Amino acid sequence: MSSIVDIKSGRVSIKAREVHEPLVEMLEMFLTKAKSGEIQGVAMAYMFADGDCTFSLSTRVSSFGLIGALEGAKHWLVSHDD
Repeated sequence: MSSIVDIKSGRVSIKAREVHEPLVEMLEMFLTKAKSGEIQGVAMAYMFADGDCTFSLSTRVSSFGLIGALEGAKHWLVSHDD
């Protein structure tokens, strides 16, 4: 998959409307677990095709447990910057 780089901002964009199947599969797995009651809360960061990023929190979040999980994700992202 090739990326598109905005000349002015330097932001990298993924081709618009290109479906990333591993992402879809992961989200479907999490949805199944949430529907079964296995997952009770979520803190989610996501990236749009234009490179913009944001986050969402569910109403049921256990702050300390999720903070630890997010720190683990942050560490992985920083050490695998590619």
